[in-house]
Amino acid sequence: MLIKIKFLLALLNSKNYFWNLLNSSANSYTMQNKFILFFVAILFLSCRKDNYENITTDTTLRPIVALPLVNSTLEIKELISALDSDYIKSDENGQLILVFSDTLVDLKLEDLMEIPNQTQNYAVNLEAISIPNQSIAGGISLDDASDNFEPGIKTLIKNSNNTSIIIPFPSGIMDIGNYSTSEAFEEFNYADFESGDITIELTNGWNVNLQNLKMALVNVPTGLPVDTFDFGSLNTGETKIVTRSLANKRLYSDLEVRIFSIEVLNTNSPVLIDLSQTLSYSCKTENLKVIGGSIRVTEAQQLNEEEIVVPFSFQNGEEIDKIVIKSGSFDFDINYGIKANASIEISIPAVTKNNVAFNEIINLNSDYSNPTLLNKAFSLDGYEVDLTKINPGSNELKINVKPTILTSSQYFDFSINDQVSVDVELNNMKIKLLEGYFGNSTVNITQNTADLDFGNNDFLEYFSFKEPVIKLLFDNGLGLPLGLNIDLNLEGKNGNEDLDLSSKLNNFVIAGSPSYGQMVTSTLVIDNQTNIVEAMEVKPNKATIGGSVVLNPAGKIKNFAQDTSKLRVRVDLEIPLYGTVDNYVFLDTLEQDMSEILKNVEDVVLKTTIINDLPINGSIQLYFADENYVILDSISNNKRLLIGSAITNSNGDLVSSTKLINDFELDKEKIERIKATKHIIFSTLVTSREDLNGAIAGRIYDFYKMQIKLAIKAQTNFNLNTNED
Repeated sequence: MLIKIKFLLALLNSKNYFWNLLNSSANSYTMQNKFILFFVAILFLSCRKDNYENITTDTTLRPIVALPLVNSTLEIKELISALDSDYIKSDENGQLILVFSDTLVDLKLEDLMEIPNQTQNYAVNLEAISIPNQSIAGGISLDDASDNFEPGIKTLIKNSNNTSIIIPFPSGIMDIGNYSTSEAFEEFNYADFESGDITIELTNGWNVNLQNLKMALVNVPTGLPVDTFDFGSLNTGETKIVTRSLANKRLYSDLEVRIFSIEVLNTNSPVLIDLSQTLSYSCKTENLKVIGGSIRVTEAQQLNEEEIVVPFSFQNGEEIDKIVIKSGSFDFDINYGIKANASIEISIPAVTKNNVAFNEIINLNSDYSNPTLLNKAFSLDGYEVDLTKINPGSNELKINVKPTILTSSQYFDFSINDQVSVDVELNNMKIKLLEGYFGNSTVNITQNTADLDFGNNDFLEYFSFKEPVIKLLFDNGLGLPLGLNIDLNLEGKNGNEDLDLSSKLNNFVIAGSPSYGQMVTSTLVIDNQTNIVEAMEVKPNKATIGGSVVLNPAGKIKNFAQDTSKLRVRVDLEIPLYGTVDNYVFLDTLEQDMSEILKNVEDVVLKTTIINDLPINGSIQLYFADENYVILDSISNNKRLLIGSAITNSNGDLVSSTKLINDFELDKEKIERIKATKHIIFSTLVTSREDLNGAIAGRIYDFYKMQIKLAIKAQTNFNLNTNED
């Protein structure tokens, strides 16, 4: 009875080891551990075909026992679930596919269309300034005038004040000199006239008739006459008017009247001589246009309104209808050469905000000695620009500039050579909305790279895909169709490969959005019609895209876009696990103390039965190592086929499962060598089934499974001479 108890304890000890190892493999290890279980599910080793029906038992010293240990089924869907992978999924048919999706490019409106800074110069010379009509008046008394008469007539008149006399003979022509005016023209110190008239009205208040009467209007500062006025004869009490043009003449405000020709006629009857009587004059100006001088402005002078046409500079045939400005500014650099206070009104009817046209007034404060320089910037944030106001398709914007010389009490020098210069700059435009034809330009796409994390997977390095598919998805929120010319490069551990997409890009157009806020997706499918199979052989871990897009490849249409609109380029990999595996080897280590398990055991035979749905063969070698990982022994001298590939049809689908049975033997000597084992190292090789044409591609479905049966035959050795009770 004691011997039987020892034997059962030893057997149970061995059985618990197997169960613990299987359970720990199923629950605790990494993806590679699970592959090992998937392809192995065995624990002990060395091979010998035994006849289990002829087992004999030495009940005294060496009992032999055969027991089933494992009858388990591993399903692919359980394995995938345990992997917790974002890259391996099942399609609607249950086929496993390698998936990856990432955004490679985000192109916004500003990446495809921009409004360059616009500059336009407006320069105008000062035009003739209108000044109000001016007038001065005065008179020359007979007493003052007679001081300059010829001596004979002078004595006669001077001695006859308030006396009636007969003047017996004419005086002859006399120059009686200059006479200061009692007033001055107030609007200018001096002025050079483009046009205008000056009129002198002369009334004879003397009681004598005059003839050969000529006078001049003299600028006092220069002593030079402005013009002469010929009145001919002027009888007593008579008034005459003479007008002269001031065109191309200079007139000072300080004037004198000079009578350089006068003749007093004789009388036939007595006349009363009154020395206080005057020869009265008035001087008036009309329609004065001043082109230079020193003036002051008592009434605001509006200069001619000018139109500045700013053509938006586009290079590719753009015809823009509407722009809503997110941010930007109108900058005005003003050089105002008129040395006076002024204002400039800027109005742009086609630029509106809340239905109110852009209108700003710039005030210029002068020092009356130098030109006024000013830079003024106006925000265009939120303004809408209608470029159809002038001529649809012209991309032109009209700016009205209205300068005004303001009233002042101070005189300033000016000339029609004085210039008003305005540089209009449209700067730093950011677009909120754009409508019109965006042209036919080519826009480069900056290279972008996506990291394909699964490219670093060891298993995939040995897997060749038969039907890989890469999809490039173009999500377009722009009302703008785009032609495509792209480069796609896959880079991996085996180099890099450019995908030849010429057959796919012919006539491929990224569809434009049909309306604001709507995004439409165009898909470019890169499949076996390209060199994708060869490209995948680099075992890619990076995908790099570059190239260019062509705006409106089919010709002129109406486009639209907002600043929130974008073209997003996504890479979408859907690669069925359909292909072949070529000698993929992986290692793993299990910690296991074999000293207790192999106690009282002389040899062990392990029988494995594996029924496999997968299109993969598998062979395994096990190494036993001590605590320092020094190899003590192996399961056999070479790897053994434990897993037979399932049979598939021409499409790679399962036709029938394969059942493979193997026996492994651990003899007494091997058992002795490996009792010091602390680690078991698994070396597993998997490869696809082959025929005369080479490796046979297969598909993997999530409903594929592998059934594993494990039985053990152990021969023990007990010492009957123990003293145990």
